[in-house]
Amino acid sequence: MRRSLKESFSYAFWGLIYSLRTQRNMKIHFLAGIGVLTLSLFLPFNGYDYLFVFFAVALVIITEMINTAIEATVDLFTKDYHRLAKIAKDVAAGAVLLAAINSIGVFFLVIIPKIKGFSYLNFYRIRLYPLHILLLLIGLLFLLYTFISYGRSRGGKGHF
Repeated sequence: MRRSLKESFSYAFWGLIYSLRTQRNMKIHFLAGIGVLTLSLFLPFNGYDYLFVFFAVALVIITEMINTAIEATVDLFTKDYHRLAKIAKDVAAGAVLLAAINSIGVFFLVIIPKIKGFSYLNFYRIRLYPLHILLLLIGLLFLLYTFISYGRSRGGKGHF
């Protein structure tokens, strides 16, 4: 059965919602990412700075979702201890760890030097760039929509 493009996006969206609602580490990574991206709006970043920070945040979230998918797949096949199941789960968790270490490196190489030169005038900078305000509002609306729609849609049950 072929799915429509809308259905495919819907399933992907619900996969993101599932990860956010059920995985403690995903919540932590997501909130940290939103915090770092929000902080970056107040710092004197150039295009490359935004690129590095955005990709570091995205990499952590993506690897956390892949880790969740691998753990669920392994659990589908066995609840008992198995050496290969442990290897699959440990390797997936290791990928998340490397992504998190990478994001810490980006934080120290890109964000910390910008904070050292920070002044309160940077808070007024955001008013000069409507795109920053738009991106911040889109992020906040996405979070709000995510948590409201999850409880309403399908009685809290997706296609999982």
